[in-house]
Amino acid sequence: MTWRSISGRPYVTVTHAPVKIVMAVKGVETVVFNARGLLNFEVKQSAPAAGESWPETFNSHTDSRPNGPMALAFDVAFPGAAHVYGIPERATSMSLKETKSGADGTAASEPYRLYNLDVFEYLAESPFGLYGSIPVLMAHAMSGGAAGRKTAMTSAVYFNNPSETYVDVSKKADGAHSQWMAESGAMDLFLIPGKGVTSLTHSITPSLPPSLPPSLPQSITRSLVRSLAHSLTICVVSDELAVCWRPFAGVRRRRPCCGSTRR
Repeated sequence: MTWRSISGRPYVTVTHAPVKIVMAVKGVETVVFNARGLLNFEVKQSAPAAGESWPETFNSHTDSRPNGPMALAFDVAFPGAAHVYGIPERATSMSLKETKSGADGTAASEPYRLYNLDVFEYLAESPFGLYGSIPVLMAHAMSGGAAGRKTAMTSAVYFNNPSETYVDVSKKADGAHSQWMAESGAMDLFLIPGKGVTSLTHSITPSLPPSLPPSLPQSITRSLVRSLAHSLTICVVSDELAVCWRPFAGVRRRRPCCGSTRR
């Protein structure tokens, strides 16, 4: 089964058995769902097996899990892509490093973790999450075109599932590969085509302006700000470096962005 857009450029081919979804732009494959056949999910159960216990407790909260474990997993490939970006927020390179390397899929590190946290201190070059998580993975590839010309292709996937998720990344000769493993939730995945990074970003977030100024969110009431003098030093240094900043809770008067002459 093939679905084509009105313009005839992007199209999606769906294969039933085995399940496989291929998205192509201008005749070039950009995203392949279930390329390696890793789609898997746990089905609803009526009662735990002998020796198993379904409820899970974290601090004072208990999840009874009445239907049993409901994990799901799948893989997404980006043909021809050498770099993948996204699934923030974490302290590592913009081009995500491999978590699995080699032909045999040897683990190079822990998978990237998508989980909302409040992290005070963190390790550099770590796959673990910081603060919020956004399940969007973007890839950029240079594909062959007419007369041997290379064409830039940007594509992305958005996994609409807030559950704790782990993502493995591997890079091979045929492109970049990712494997997603979610604790539970719905299988709701968006394949997003785009001519370039700008057009793709606008298709995901059409209400945002084309560019945002770099800024420094700073709360003068947090424990890291030790005194009023420390707060004033932050203000002065930010203005000297022309860094936009905005105060958070506890501030009655908002200071202009980047000094009194800029807003």
